Amino acid sequence: MATEEHDEKPTASGADEGTRQKFPVPDEAEYAKQAEEQFIDDLIASGAAVPEGEELPPRATHVISYDENGRRTVRRVRFAGHHPPSKE
Repeated sequence: MATEEHDEKPTASGADEGTRQKFPVPDEAEYAKQAEEQFIDDLIASGAAVPEGEELPPRATHVISYDENGRRTVRRVRFAGHHPPSKE
């Protein structure tokens, strides 16, 4: 993860009040990308998303596709309470 030195924080020992240690802060764009990827992974793991083109099982609410750069995108296709009529 890309980080930048952002702020100062007292050292763990706290020996001198003037002694400070820098701590890394995640780059916002990188953090947002990781959060998006985790959201998609969680949807897939819970059965709420399937790859585009596959038949949606009853619990699925999203489809996963890929953009021109190979990045995964997610699109909601229905809400959880909706179940299509049976094909009998």
